[in-house]
Amino acid sequence: MESSSSPAIRAIDVPEYTKGRLSHDCPSFLELPTDIHVQLASYLGYRDLQMLRATNTYFRSIYSDFEIAQSREEYIRTLLDQEIKEALMDRQRDFNLEILPIPR
Repeated sequence: MESSSSPAIRAIDVPEYTKGRLSHDCPSFLELPTDIHVQLASYLGYRDLQMLRATNTYFRSIYSDFEIAQSREEYIRTLLDQEIKEALMDRQRDFNLEILPIPR
């Protein structure tokens, strides 16, 4: 079907091998067991976990305060490590610039 409103909009082609397999009867992510949700969330960083928790009350309630605090501490530790590495690299770069002879 052609759309006259915008040439950039077109129908998405569904691959042949998926035809007949896609159905609304398939379980959704929310229908997975809670322990699977917790396990999957263990791979998320603090910011991503907070974004997931903001999606609905279910995700906000399944993680304990301890798990959130642990994730936050790891996030802060990672940020501090990155800041220290960046500061050391800047310091090294500045030092290297100071010892180079000035061209005449």
